[in-house]
Amino acid sequence: LEVNGKKAYTHISLVRPRSQPHILANQQKAARYSDYSLPLSGLLGFRLATMLPQLSSSLPLKAAVAGLVGVLGHLGCSKVFKGIYDAKNMDHLIEGDTPYWFDKHRTLNFDRIFYDLPDEANFEPNLIFSGMSERQLKGFFPDGVLTRGLKFDHEQAQPHSHHH
Repeated sequence: LEVNGKKAYTHISLVRPRSQPHILANQQKAARYSDYSLPLSGLLGFRLATMLPQLSSSLPLKAAVAGLVGVLGHLGCSKVFKGIYDAKNMDHLIEGDTPYWFDKHRTLNFDRIFYDLPDEANFEPNLIFSGMSERQLKGFFPDGVLTRGLKFDHEQAQPHSHHH
């Protein structure tokens, strides 16, 4: 996802449960339509190459035109489909107040987090044995939250010391 022009990351386990199937379906549709665009663009390129009289005698030139139109069409369609479905997904992410990080390696995956509940500590969760990487533990708080209401910005939420 993209936030203020910067690449940002979240994980499906942090998304509101009722939005998860919609987001996964949108990602699959974008990939599927993108896959269909290559053969269709190639076919269009081949038709174009056979219609141009200047290319009628040169098979390698026809193939080059067909290939070029096919690849360019595929890239263009992929970008369009990704943009459409990314916008739909962003609506789901915003609606669910989804946290995000700018560092991919700090992004939490709640499906993989576990806690050690030591009996000598009265069964209090122990973050040291949480299944999180050191980077995730250091940057446990997200860089921000996608929301329609009040904007949360981790940088502004940090306590600042005031010198008098």
